[in-house]
Amino acid sequence: MWRQIGAQLGSAIITMSNNGLDIQNLQLIAHSLGAHLMGYAGKQVKKEGKIVGRITGLDPSGPLYSGALSMKGLEANCAEFVDVIHTDPGTYGITDSIGNVDIWANCDMNLQPGCPPRNYELLNADDRCSHDRAPKYYVETLQYPEAFAAIKVSSCKDWSSGGSLNKSEIFTR
Repeated sequence: MWRQIGAQLGSAIITMSNNGLDIQNLQLIAHSLGAHLMGYAGKQVKKEGKIVGRITGLDPSGPLYSGALSMKGLEANCAEFVDVIHTDPGTYGITDSIGNVDIWANCDMNLQPGCPPRNYELLNADDRCSHDRAPKYYVETLQYPEAFAAIKVSSCKDWSSGGSLNKSEIFTR
């Protein structure tokens, strides 16, 4: 179902492009399963010979989309540039790096600061707290670009140990 909806959205984007929309400047942003839907839309646009400028995945859904036998939703090749904010890897969010840039909020913690301990009840609001932080963090990066500095590292372990940090490569939005 998500593939078909994404393909329809991709075809609609092509129609809009044929009527003046500059898809090189188009940014598709979505949370959870919606992030994978945007990936399918981007793939459809590519099938039709064009490419979306940017897709931002906000904690893309993990179930069915993580691991070797996973469905392939949002991926780095779905747009010219794909960035992903991970806030709940291994529970509701995907555990794989799937973008050109993957931002692991608070390293790879799947319980974000301020979120209550999990009850492990499906779709419980407290259990979704970390997953639902991704859109909030994204909005905050727009409001306060300097508040979310990031450093390029090969792993969270390198980050936490201070190993291989290049302090000259501090990124802000």
